Amino acid sequence: MKATLVSTALATVLSVSSGFENHAEEQNERRLRWGWDKGAVFLKYKGINDRCCGEDLTECEFKFRSWKLFGLKDKWDHWCETSIPEKSSVNAFIFAEDKFSTLATALEATGLDETLKDPDSTFTVFAPNDAAFDNLPEGTLDTLLGEEGLDLLTNILLLHVIDGAEILSTGLPNSDTQLTTAGGDVVSFTTSPLAINDAAIGTDLDNEASNGVVHEMDGVILPSL
Repeated sequence: MKATLVSTALATVLSVSSGFENHAEEQNERRLRWGWDKGAVFLKYKGINDRCCGEDLTECEFKFRSWKLFGLKDKWDHWCETSIPEKSSVNAFIFAEDKFSTLATALEATGLDETLKDPDSTFTVFAPNDAAFDNLPEGTLDTLLGEEGLDLLTNILLLHVIDGAEILSTGLPNSDTQLTTAGGDVVSFTTSPLAINDAAIGTDLDNEASNGVVHEMDGVILPSL
């Protein structure tokens, strides 16, 4: 009976060890195909990277994290290095979240995704979710994504970006304040309700990245008439 238990435990440890190797390989392949690893971002923002990677492992809930048996510690260290990136750009965060898939498509179409990757810049991004784009008049999005609509789409997207500042929710301005966007246009911020140019700001705020912060929007900011 004891031999059977030892054999089962050994098989479990070897399976976990093998799983880390396979996971790292799969993550690297996905990163090559897609340019960003959504699973890694999810784990990062759930805090596993903070608790279980690095020198201080006192808060890591996985007791076998430091086991040297069968190279488990080394394999987990390798996983940390290859599969869970450090906090990344505002662009990477947007592309990692399914609810921003339309915004990601628009950023890519206009080339603004490259701008938001810049590690030497700081951005506050008010990011419309998919539902916000869905609420635009029928056919609007298709027109904007067409070749003749890209200039206007670029201008609209720039209304959602404040360049040179990381503004957290605690630092959002008071009502009736005007903000200058990355495109040089001025938008109006209100607190009752919480909105920019009458486009509602969502509840998922303060998603900090290496080069700024992302706030979810429930509406799309449009130019003032």
